[in-house]
Parts: sequence; C-alpha cells; structure tokens
Amino acid sequence: MYLNNEYYQKFNTSDKAHFPSYTHQYMTNIIAPASEALSSYNTYIDKLKLTNEEFTFIIPVYKDMPKEFTTHPIIGDNDNNLTSISINNEKLQNFDSDVVKNIVIIVLTILCFLLGNERMELKFQLQFRLDVALYVVPLLVIGYYIRSCLNDYKRFLKWYVAIPMLGISLYFSKIGYQNSIVSQDVKPIGYYFLGLIGIYQSFYFAMFICKHTKKISEFFSFIGKYTFEIMCFHFLVFKTLDFVFYAINGDKDVTILSAFPHTYNLSYIYVFFGCLLPAIFKSFLDNIKKNIVLGFNAKSYL
Repeated sequence: MYLNNEYYQKFNTSDKAHFPSYTHQYMTNIIAPASEALSSYNTYIDKLKLTNEEFTFIIPVYKDMPKEFTTHPIIGDNDNNLTSISINNEKLQNFDSDVVKNIVIIVLTILCFLLGNERMELKFQLQFRLDVALYVVPLLVIGYYIRSCLNDYKRFLKWYVAIPMLGISLYFSKIGYQNSIVSQDVKPIGYYFLGLIGIYQSFYFAMFICKHTKKISEFFSFIGKYTFEIMCFHFLVFKTLDFVFYAINGDKDVTILSAFPHTYNLSYIYVFFGCLLPAIFKSFLDNIKKNIVLGFNAKSYL
C-alpha cells in the first residue's frame, strides 16, 4: 500500500502501490488531488493552527515534464464540451460534438415557447401554472447557451452597461410589469427583452461577487452545485414552511394551504430556505457517501 499523499490516492504510478503500476485508478474524480489538498490545507491552517510547523511534501517528478507550470483553469469555467479531437495535428473526422443534444434542446425550446405563448393569448392557465413555466424555458436556454458557447463572455460584462439595465429592471418592477406573466397579459417582445437584461445582470453581478466577496461567492457556488436538488425539492420546502407558519399563526382555515406556490407573503424566506435546505441535505448525503466509499476503499487496499 502506498497512498501516503493526495496524488497517489488518485493516480497509481508508484511501484510500491498495492496494484501494479499504471493498472488501477483509485478515484475517478480528476480534480481530487487539488480539492483534497486544499481541504487538508484548510484543516491544518484554519482549524489546527499549524502555521509554524514544518511539512514534508512528497511530489512525484516525471521525465520530460514541461518547463512551465500548467495554469489552473479559469474559476467558474465548467466548459467541458469537446468541439473537435486532433491527434498529431490531424483532426479526427466525423466527430459528433453533441449535435443531437443541441438539436433536441432547440426543438423543445421552440415547442415550449409556442405552447406557452398560446396559453398566454388564450388566457388559459395550466395546472401548477405550467403555462408560466413553458414561457420561461426559452430564457433559461438562452442563458445556458451564452454561458456554454461564448467562452469569453466576461469581457462583455461592463458596469456602465449593468447599472442602466438595473435601472430599467427596477422601473418595470415598480410599475408591476413582473406580474404580467402571472396575469397572462405579457407580450413576447417586452418579456424576453427584460429577460435578456436580467441574464446580463445575473452574469455581471455573479462576476462582481466572485471578484470582491469571497464568502458570498462560496455560498452561491455551494447553492449552484445543487441546482438539480433545489429544482426537485424547493416546492416541498415551501409547503413545509406553509405548515409551520400555519401552526405559528394559529389559522383556522386549512384551505389556505392549497395556495400556489406558497401561502404566506414571505417570499424571501421561502426562497432562502427553498434553496438552502435541499442543498444542505444533499451535501450531507454526499459526505456520508464519501466517508463510506473511503472507508470501503481503505479496507480493500489494506
């Protein structure tokens, strides 16, 4: 067994390892050496306060390594889609870079818009306000493609553009325009125009937070990591809070709990806990799973 540092806990390149060299991979997470090393560093420095202790680092060095250090990927850049593959400067032909997936996304987005717009024009509300959800989907897809396909989008994010856009958003919010989609009085041009403004503002302020407020950016990164779980379980949290507020207020009419998406006019509390609780719960499960896997692997290699 030779797993005495984070690197060897990932890559089996030592001739002293349990398995023959280069024949086994201990973890599939390719960023494990970096992320686990950072976790160990934070434990030593922040929790154990071992700032003045000497440490011995075991660093493998290979032949013909480049003279320059490899730079760390841009923080927040999760673009892992291959557009082409080249071997010895020869581009691999007939390489499919998610063409089918993109076609499906675009077709479904158009269908969502057409169905949502029809419901709006007819003022026909679908159950759980799916008419609103259908209308919003194109905006989410636009934001996704901007983020995925425009790698240098950050160079277009300027404060002198974001601030006027914020003023426009606040003005339309003040006159109640955001309620037009709920009342089905919305028009596509105005709604999607404001939606694009909202996307720009979201990108700009996300970049601003990452640059200037580390703790807040870490919080939003944590929330963003569990977006799927939040989408799945936020409504359950909403209704749980409804029951809590119902009991606290001592209300007698139980039918008020059927209101959608929530009963009481405490939107910020609903949004905060609707995002936070699913993320915390999934993070807790991930840690349990991680500890179980690490314990199982440790027993396997002893």
